[in-house]
Amino acid sequence: MEIIDFRYRGVDLRIPAFLKACWPVERPLAAWPTFGGAGRVGDYLVPDRVCGVCLSCVFFVHDVDWALATSRFEAIAANWRLYNNMRNVLLHHSRSSKKRIEWRSFEYFMGVNFGVLIHFKASRYKGPPENHPEVKRLVRRMSEKCKSLQKIKR
Repeated sequence: MEIIDFRYRGVDLRIPAFLKACWPVERPLAAWPTFGGAGRVGDYLVPDRVCGVCLSCVFFVHDVDWALATSRFEAIAANWRLYNNMRNVLLHHSRSSKKRIEWRSFEYFMGVNFGVLIHFKASRYKGPPENHPEVKRLVRRMSEKCKSLQKIKR
């Protein structure tokens, strides 16, 4: 899977290349649907806001990366992208100290790495990444939220 650098809201993110075409560039950070947590109870344990900044876009990219990972190595690479994307967003948008931002980003990284050890199942999907069933579900969830926001604005 090809990973590209992508500039969103003044922040450099590393995302899968196919996401660039469907990325809602007009959407503010706070308007993303919730993507933090590992589902069910995990969604309540993992806050979407860190240091006062909504990180759902970062978690969305990580969820897509995780769904497409075919090995533990790729899952850990996805976790490093989560760490770097999270750190970049917080450094640009948060008023917290750099030390606190580094620490909170590292806490999340360690948490998801623990998840790799326990919950990781390699993707057996062989087709194009944009057609992966879990990726389609995540993109649909993101775009449904976008449509509901457009209705509210009118």
